[in-house]
Amino acid sequence: MSQKSMDPERWKRIKEILFTWSVASPERQKEILREVEQEDPALRVDLEEFLELDETLDHFIEEPLWSFLKDESTDESGTVTGSIGRRVGPYRIEKLLGYGGMGSVYLASREDDYEQQVALKWVREDSDNAEIVSRFYAERQILAHLVHPGIARLLDGGTSADGRPYLAMEFVDGEPIDTYCEKNHLSIDQRLRLFRKVCVAVHFAHQNLVVHRDLKPSNILVTADGNPRLLDFGIAKLLRPELPHASAAATLPGQSPMTPAYASPEQLRAEPITTASDIYALGVLLYRLLAARPPYRLEGKGYHEVLQLICFEYPTRPSEAVLGGEDRRPAGPGERRWAQKLSGDLDSIVLKAMRKEPEQRYGSAAELSEDISRHLEGQPVQARQGNWLYLTSRTLRRNKPVLATLLFVIGFALTTTFLWRQAESQRERAEQGESTARTVTNFLEDLFRSADPDEAKGRDLRVLEVLERGRARLEGALGEEPETRAEILGTLGAVYQNLGLFEQSAELLVEAYENRMAHDPTDRRELAKDINNVATSYYAAGSYERAERYFRQALAMYQRLDPADPHLPAIMHNLASTLRLRGRPDEAEVIQGQILERSLRIYGPRSPEVATSLFSFGILKRDLGDLPESERLLQRALEIRTERFSPHHTKVAEILSALGRTLFEAGRLGEARQLLERALRIRLDRFEEDHPTVAVSRSNLAEVLLELGEIEAAGDLARLAFDSLSASLPEKNGRVANARRVLGAVYFMQGDFHRAEIELRGSYFALRESRGEEASATEHARRLLLEIYRAWGREDPESALEYPEPSSTPAP
Repeated sequence: MSQKSMDPERWKRIKEILFTWSVASPERQKEILREVEQEDPALRVDLEEFLELDETLDHFIEEPLWSFLKDESTDESGTVTGSIGRRVGPYRIEKLLGYGGMGSVYLASREDDYEQQVALKWVREDSDNAEIVSRFYAERQILAHLVHPGIARLLDGGTSADGRPYLAMEFVDGEPIDTYCEKNHLSIDQRLRLFRKVCVAVHFAHQNLVVHRDLKPSNILVTADGNPRLLDFGIAKLLRPELPHASAAATLPGQSPMTPAYASPEQLRAEPITTASDIYALGVLLYRLLAARPPYRLEGKGYHEVLQLICFEYPTRPSEAVLGGEDRRPAGPGERRWAQKLSGDLDSIVLKAMRKEPEQRYGSAAELSEDISRHLEGQPVQARQGNWLYLTSRTLRRNKPVLATLLFVIGFALTTTFLWRQAESQRERAEQGESTARTVTNFLEDLFRSADPDEAKGRDLRVLEVLERGRARLEGALGEEPETRAEILGTLGAVYQNLGLFEQSAELLVEAYENRMAHDPTDRRELAKDINNVATSYYAAGSYERAERYFRQALAMYQRLDPADPHLPAIMHNLASTLRLRGRPDEAEVIQGQILERSLRIYGPRSPEVATSLFSFGILKRDLGDLPESERLLQRALEIRTERFSPHHTKVAEILSALGRTLFEAGRLGEARQLLERALRIRLDRFEEDHPTVAVSRSNLAEVLLELGEIEAAGDLARLAFDSLSASLPEKNGRVANARRVLGAVYFMQGDFHRAEIELRGSYFALRESRGEEASATEHARRLLLEIYRAWGREDPESALEYPEPSSTPAP
């Protein structure tokens, strides 16, 4: 049976049914067949001839689908057997990977001079169809000119013994891009960066005058290393008429292959196809990656309904789709935060790519990628007709630390002042609070005005320079207003802490405490808050002795003020963590038990407070050697935080990191690696590259990779971690010492004992001082040093560890 021998009206009806089928659910597809049989039993017979190809069609191909005859047979179990084991050129077919309009794709292995797995595309047996064969040769010609790391490579081509042409392409072992994003819980920024790699590959194809015409998740596979590859140029359009078979690849009237959900309006209308059609498909793909759903619901829609939707109806904005769109379903906190990030730039970028008029879309995939880059860098995007407020906000966001600091400072100052004033009942104190708020606000406005390009005379001031200016101005200002100085010092101290500059933060917060003491030593609640802030900075800086002292002071003050104060569990938790790091786990365990009991009683079993208690208790149990209990507690904490926050929240990353360390110590290296990689991805998305928590994640992951034998990768991470931490924290800081230990272990595994000894020795004495002789990290550094000294032939290697001075042993 062929299209030529069929009545045109009947063929038109067939095409409409096929279109409806291609976007229908399996249940609806069954209904369609029943409806067709009631309409015309012979029509159902025609349909079933080509629907035998597959139970659900991924493509809608406007050519006779019954010509897609399967060249496979199946056994009783349904396993494909026809071509398996056959030899095609130098390749042996192993299994079927999929069907296409021109034939089948198989996994095959080369069996001549060398071994190689390939994806073998083989024209089906009815190769007398001149159009199919011509299109197949055109695909081979297209792939021959598309040599790019983002495009699956053409490796070989030829003709089988029975005269059927074949292509041997690079076998891409990966997942569809949407599946990869969801399975790996990629953040919005990570999805955007991955999508930009797709744009690079598409732009390369366009520069070579090739329009893909079928960009969709299943044709973009992401490999384990996170790199996407474009597949299936079988329906691509070749725009180079001087090349052989170029005309055959061009779209002919009435023959326009497509996937409806990703097809542009001009494809559906059978109008001339240009690179703009791929831009539209990229917009649909980006919509799906960001909103986790397609822009149009085509399921159950008929041919004309699909035309109406795609050609004339505008889709819901991605940010609204995340919140339920037309479904109006209730959205959770994580969805609301996700939608908020999509609102604005990303909504506009996606919708510009999906404009109905080709000329209104981005001019190229490179332009689309560049606009996404501008969004990531905080610059104004082309897709938005930015007003003054929008452009100003983009300019500020160009330097993310400055923006974060600005928002944090002003928000912190105004919120703190407002709450403080709300708590006061006397008119005199309220008036004083208003005066303080005005002074603080004026100071901050003046400070950040200095970062304006006009004020800075063209210089691009970094956030630290702005903050240092603030500290300098404060030295000579507000000398007679200790309370106001305390507010500003506390605010700046919190900013330094937020940026990971903990030593500087502690200095400012101590001064804030002293100023408040000078103003009103009877305000015990504010003083207790100041002391706790100081302790927190010292803890983060690794100064555990001072942190313990201040935490105990804050705890005592809060207990005298109100034994039921909600701040108490957090302070107790911090004190217990400090004691653990100071090598006193038994004391810490008593406090952790009290915290957990209190949190369960007051807040309930699924509260964030309980999650924090479980998290801290889990780390403590790991230090005490009870790894199963540590895993149990951390898993419970992870469930609660994932439920209360988003899966990509930094609080979730904190537990992933701790759980990864527990599994590492239990010897479950593969599982540990997965968790630590997730934690690192989240932190890289949320913090700057040189933030201490990013460095800690890198160091933790490096240690796992080292155990897995991936020494080079471990070394890269360990060096980044140590360089980052040592640049901002003192040499004897516990975090710096631990990162240095991991770097020393890398050198040890590389056989560079001289450099290993330098790093491990510096690490060992710092860890022994901060964490104690019995800590596992201290013991690890000690063990490696002893092995080095034994290798060097030291008669008494233990004596080399009695004093912190460097060893005089020369490098072997």
